[in-house]
Order: sequence, then C-alpha cells, then structure tokens
Amino acid sequence: MYDLIIIGGGPAGYGCAMYAGRYRMKVLLISPDVGGTLSKGHLIENYLGFKSIPGAELGEKFVEHVKGYDVEFHNGVVDKVEKGFVVHSGDKKFEAKTLFLGMGMQHRELGVKGEADFLGKGLSYCYNCDAPLYKGKTVAIVGGGDSAVNGAALLSEYCKQVYLLVRSTLKAEPVNIERAKKRENVKIMLKEEISEILGSKFVEGVKLNSGKELKVDGLFIEIGYVPSIELINELGVKVNKWGFIETNDNMETSVAGVFAGGDIVASNVIKQVISAVADGCTAGIAVYKYITTDKEGGKLR
Repeated sequence: MYDLIIIGGGPAGYGCAMYAGRYRMKVLLISPDVGGTLSKGHLIENYLGFKSIPGAELGEKFVEHVKGYDVEFHNGVVDKVEKGFVVHSGDKKFEAKTLFLGMGMQHRELGVKGEADFLGKGLSYCYNCDAPLYKGKTVAIVGGGDSAVNGAALLSEYCKQVYLLVRSTLKAEPVNIERAKKRENVKIMLKEEISEILGSKFVEGVKLNSGKELKVDGLFIEIGYVPSIELINELGVKVNKWGFIETNDNMETSVAGVFAGGDIVASNVIKQVISAVADGCTAGIAVYKYITTDKEGGKLR
C-alpha cells in the first residue's frame, strides 16, 4: 500500500514526487515517458535557474532530483483507476491511500502532412517558450482565439513578419484583436487553412487550402487543448465545461484523497512548466497533511 500514487511524468508529477519524497511518504510515480509534453519542447527559456535548456534535458534533471528521495517508479501506461484507490497498469495492480493526477494535456493538432515530422524543427505548440528563438525571422501562427492572437502580438516583438492564419473569423477578445492589429508586422489572413507543412530538415513554408504558399522559418499552432482525463471518469472527479479538473488552493479535487495539478487543472491558466511544478509541490504538501491528520485533527500516523 502506497501513501501516494502519482499518475503522469511531467513537471507537475515530479514536483509532487519531490515534496512527497521529502516528507518520507511511500510514493510510486507511473508514467510511460519522462517529462510529458515538456520533453517535446525544443528549448525552455522561462524556467527559473536555467537561462536556456532543452525540454528533454530539463525532464532528465527532474528525474535525477527525485531519485534522490525514496520514490519508486513504474514505466508504463495506466489503463484503469478504481475508487479505493486501485491503479491498473498492464498486468500490474497498485493500491494507494491517495492519488495525484498529473496527466497533463495534449495540444490540438492540425492533422496535416508534415506536422509530426517538423515538431521541434520549426514547429511549436508554445509561443511563450519558443518566440525568442525566431528573432528577425518570419513565422506563421494558426488560430483565431485569444491564445493565437496574443501569440501573434508577442511574436511580433521578435520576428520580422508574423502571419496569423485564421480558419474562419477571429474569436478573441476585442482588446486582444486591437493589440495585434496595431502591430505593423502582423498580417491577419482570414479563412485560410494549412494543407501541408513544407521543408526538408526544418520548416521552410506552408501550403494553404487556397493554393497560396507562404515562406516561413517557423510555425506555431494555437488551436486549443485537449485535457488527458480519460482515466478519471470512474472516480467522479469534477471538471469544468472544457474538461479541465477543478481544484481548490491545495490542489484537492472534488473526490477526497484525489489531488491534481499542472496543465490538466482549470486553475493553471498559463500552462507553463514553472506553474505545473508549483502545483505539484503544493499537492505534495497537502497530501502529507491529508494522510497524517483526520477530520478532528488527530494524527493517523
């Protein structure tokens, strides 16, 4: 019986594992990979203490740090989670007093030719992370919501030219649209969709459904997110209308003993490595308090 099982090997999961380990809890972290979406980041330049570091390398440093505590690891995919709590992964079954859900989210993909090939090679799902890498270059960003429009404005501070490609119409807040329109190097192209991403080793351009081709050095995709919550339906954890888990300030969900953090939770609005780690650390402390104190304040351990 574990004190805590952490599902997810991203920044939130490792932040939680670090603090849980420091509190000498019996912890198991289950994940099929190291770093989650962090490992797909080309360079991380907004994590305190590292001016610039590849996402995969930062993920390895998280592992190295957590291994300094008595934390167990299981490399695998979680197939099912039962109340109680029982976690199934392949032919393995693990039990715990508490759970931390840190499965993160997946960026919505365009689903076009070249998208998978150029990830990290000129194609990015995070303008906050990678904008400085394109100083003086020409880029395109896809989307019509606040994220894409704000991304275009930010990219304009670094790039020579920014194309904002919008499938239908702009859906961002008026103030954000006005800000982007004021940037002379931002060109908004309505009713344009990418049919193919062009290039050899790196992104060199995009082909549009209209038949046009744009030469660009980089492509940013901001068309929304899909939270990875397939596993939690049987737990009955409350989510918002977009599918993100609702938590309180201690990262507690609506189900007693279940905590969550990182990109998968509604309160984490900036979806950054640094905020995910903070969520995990907060949860690690809260888990310790939860399993060592009963409702009347009496110690259980």
